[in-house]
Amino acid sequence: MIKSSDKTDVGRIRICHVISADLWGGAEAQAAALIARLADRADVCVVAFNRGELYSRMESARIPVELVDERTLGFAGLVRRMHSVLGKWRPDLVHVHGFKENLIAGIAARLRGIPIVRTHHGRGMIGAGKRHAYIERFNAALLTDGLIAVSKDLAEFLRASGISSRNLHVIKNGIALSAEDHGRAPATRTERPFTLGTVGRLVPVKNHKCLLQAFKLIHDEIDAARLIIVGDGPLAAQLESLAAQLGISGQVLFTGFQRDVNQYLRGLDAFVLSSLHEGVPMSLLEAMSMYIPVVCTRVGGIPEVITDNHNGMLVDSDDAESLAAALKKLAADRSFAERLAANARATVTGELSFDSCLASTISLYSAMVVK
Repeated sequence: MIKSSDKTDVGRIRICHVISADLWGGAEAQAAALIARLADRADVCVVAFNRGELYSRMESARIPVELVDERTLGFAGLVRRMHSVLGKWRPDLVHVHGFKENLIAGIAARLRGIPIVRTHHGRGMIGAGKRHAYIERFNAALLTDGLIAVSKDLAEFLRASGISSRNLHVIKNGIALSAEDHGRAPATRTERPFTLGTVGRLVPVKNHKCLLQAFKLIHDEIDAARLIIVGDGPLAAQLESLAAQLGISGQVLFTGFQRDVNQYLRGLDAFVLSSLHEGVPMSLLEAMSMYIPVVCTRVGGIPEVITDNHNGMLVDSDDAESLAAALKKLAADRSFAERLAANARATVTGELSFDSCLASTISLYSAMVVK
């Protein structure tokens, strides 16, 4: 439980992060990393609407976390409970990470006179219909003082959707590396079948169907090739059925949800994203940090991270043949793959370092609190 207390250090901002925590994906991973790093510089608490993976990780990290349970409370009950928690914790600022979090915590924060920052991790509910788009514009206009988009592409999408750019800031996701990670050298490749993989929720926007179709084309030429798909989601059974129909079930591993994805990333010769849209995917940054060559679709914020044939390869969306051709090039030309991997690593330890993301976020917090 979060305990109320007076500020003991006027130089430390008191921040309350609010997140649904019903799933574990890139948005949750980025929020968890941000919260963990902020805990050294600010007084941080977390409100979760579900007792999911993020809730458990906050408890394990001894970061104050409180459950405002959306399974047992209606809308009015959630707002009242959120209002009570904010009164107890008395944060200087509330940072929300989603559509319903913005609406519920936004109303409660407004009643308490607390400024609100919202991160848009992706297009989210804006494309889910007129009603949701209207609520998102309402959230932005009345229940948000600062908006963060994780890519320039996403910022442009928000503007085109009627979200005011007045308080809109682009802060790209970064990857938090440990001291051990900073000293990491490229792994020596062992003799093994060409292995490619991806990490992400099994949902339509990730377009795993295209990835399986591309892998079928690869397997037709490289019989021993393997594909590892890490993640769970509503399309799991459908994708496993498609793998069987394509005759590649024996070469495709569906791992389901994994707390430690690195155990699978370490064994990859290529990381793949076949998405129809993305912000700046955390799974991509993680793969790049581990010297893994990447092939991605040219969508969303990905071209802001990947320069084709420099630190990765870009292909058109929903084009299985182009995706397969790029991956076969990596399999055939190891020196090219190693060059891409080294440049990818340099990208995430430089311009996409977590220190840059953290500094920009703290700067925004400070500006919001001063206002």
